[in-house]
Amino acid sequence: KARLVLHHGSPKKSKSGYYDKINCYHTSSVSEFTTLCLVDKTHSPAVFVDHGTTRPLPDPHILAQFYIVITTNQRLTNEWKNGSAEAELFSSNCGERPARYDRYFTYQEDPIVCSLLKVHWLRLVVDEGHSMGRGSHGSAIQFASWIQAQRRWAMTGTPTPQTNHQSGLRNIVGLLNYLQHEYFSARCGGDKAWNNFISKSWNEGSFEGYFR
Repeated sequence: KARLVLHHGSPKKSKSGYYDKINCYHTSSVSEFTTLCLVDKTHSPAVFVDHGTTRPLPDPHILAQFYIVITTNQRLTNEWKNGSAEAELFSSNCGERPARYDRYFTYQEDPIVCSLLKVHWLRLVVDEGHSMGRGSHGSAIQFASWIQAQRRWAMTGTPTPQTNHQSGLRNIVGLLNYLQHEYFSARCGGDKAWNNFISKSWNEGSFEGYFR
């Protein structure tokens, strides 16, 4: 089967579809993707490319068909404004986790929630991953921490700032929050633990904070 690449909100105007040099078929039509991959099954979905427009993403069942989904930092920032799926549904379910939550699809019945939050991904990879450490409360950082993923990577060639300064500590805790560290992530209440065991003793000049 030929592999299919689906472009979402591509800024370039082109014909309805074309094959590249490695026999991958490129299209920007969801209906064409449905026909080729789900009905006729002459193509296999390979890559979904989101070009970062303001158009809503397709249904999560479509995104989950692809091996790779590529999006932009602007998409994360824009979708952050709608809030997290957990906060949205916890408020409407008296604090109880919705029964429809499962390993692969989450929060499927709430159209306001971004489709990226409705799929349980195998791997979440952020390019220029050091940016995830620039403060734990940035919009893109918060949104990335809401995405459900079995594995989380931060890829970068930029060194982490020197940790003998307070700014270096903030950079580390931001990365830990994105990586969903089981003890120090904000989702697990790790901000308090970080302040008690690391930040406070570090500011006091304690060797314990340094070695921790």
